Amino acid sequence: MLKLKLFLLLSFSILIFSCSENTSTNIAIFDGGSITIDDYVNHFLESTRYKPNFVPNEQNLEDIVHKLAITKLSVAEGFATQIDSDTAFIELYNKNNSRILFHEYMRKMIIDSVITDSLIQKYYAEFSPQYHMYYIMRPVPKTSTREFDRSQKKVIEQVYSKLEKGEDFHKLAETFSQDITTNKKGGDLGWIIRESLGDKVLRAVMDTLKQGHYSAPVKGYEGWYVVFKGEIRNVPVPSFQDAENKIWKSLYNSRKHVMQEILDEKFSSVKDKYELEIHYDNINKIVKTTGSDTTMPYKFMDFSHFPPENFELVLATFKGGHIVAGEVIRSIKKSPDNYKEFQKRFKSLCEQHIMAEFSKTLGFEQDPKVVQESDNYKQLLMKNLVYQKNVRDKAIAKVDELKTELEKSTNPADLSKVLSAHQVRFENELNKEFEEHLFNKYNLQIVKSNIPRALKIAEKMKKEQEEKK
Repeated sequence: MLKLKLFLLLSFSILIFSCSENTSTNIAIFDGGSITIDDYVNHFLESTRYKPNFVPNEQNLEDIVHKLAITKLSVAEGFATQIDSDTAFIELYNKNNSRILFHEYMRKMIIDSVITDSLIQKYYAEFSPQYHMYYIMRPVPKTSTREFDRSQKKVIEQVYSKLEKGEDFHKLAETFSQDITTNKKGGDLGWIIRESLGDKVLRAVMDTLKQGHYSAPVKGYEGWYVVFKGEIRNVPVPSFQDAENKIWKSLYNSRKHVMQEILDEKFSSVKDKYELEIHYDNINKIVKTTGSDTTMPYKFMDFSHFPPENFELVLATFKGGHIVAGEVIRSIKKSPDNYKEFQKRFKSLCEQHIMAEFSKTLGFEQDPKVVQESDNYKQLLMKNLVYQKNVRDKAIAKVDELKTELEKSTNPADLSKVLSAHQVRFENELNKEFEEHLFNKYNLQIVKSNIPRALKIAEKMKKEQEEKK
């Protein structure tokens, strides 16, 4: 029998490695399923990815098989007890599928169209030389009035006038720039190349600006700027293989606004088809309950006394589902700070759900990657709900039984800590019992004769993994 150990991992990932040997051979079997050498090797490689000198051994193999068994047996138990028919399961599963479909839509239809192979190659071709760039920035949000735009332009023109009179660029940046990430550093953007800049206006300015000179005031995507082009340096150019991933991340971060604009446009064109209806009365109820104000977007929203039933308030309905307040608020600890952030989260959820529905018309539901991710999440969700029902809920019930007695004998300041310690103890005990129950119910057995072969394959694949690095 496997040595029982506490397994509380809340996420797992599957990494597929090709192998010329037959790894479909079982290393453990149970009623209704098995764990193959392939399952073990994939998990071993993923869990030791950052442990280059780790050599597979029998103890580690048993630990991994134990973890895989708990997941698979929990899933089997979930189906046996019809947890997949539970309302909570269905709702969580559907919402996660919406997220998966949305991300696939973003990747295929928007991200790949913005971060093209040719753009990545262009970035790499311009990797060196790099320029030390600076700017003074006065932001103009898209929702700003014309008066505010004019006032920001007036300030940047005053800054330019001071530069023309010989005042120091960096000191002016500290005083007048409203970009909080650079103003205290004298407007320093760091050493960059043209494609590092996400704003096409600023890229054009950088192209035409001479070294050691500053630009005239210019209106960019996020506001008004004066740009300064500092010293130049040549840097070693890494291989394309080493640089490609970092280049992609740089382009993704700098082109987010471009991708958001494309998404907003597409969302606007399809939302009516899915009959999106926003329930402003419930949104106003939340705003009022938290002491905020829709006319004061940055006023603090206080969720400390937010009624639990309000998490179920429907904020929007659409053909195929709805959005409740809990999705936007997430939790009391992770709630939005103000109405502006609340609006941003709500808008993102509307786009996610509508574009997920739209992606179904494009056949994304049948995409192998989507199917695999959906199935992985189903197993993870099933396992967590089975654990909740058979371990955590029972531990909480035991703590509740003790609470009255402990309140009489424990210092009130220590009560919470004592109760938490008891819950951990109860969970450990119940978890051990439940795992033993699963092993016995499903007749879990290790195929010991296949262990040497599994270790040999794992060792070979580990060497190949390190060689690829």
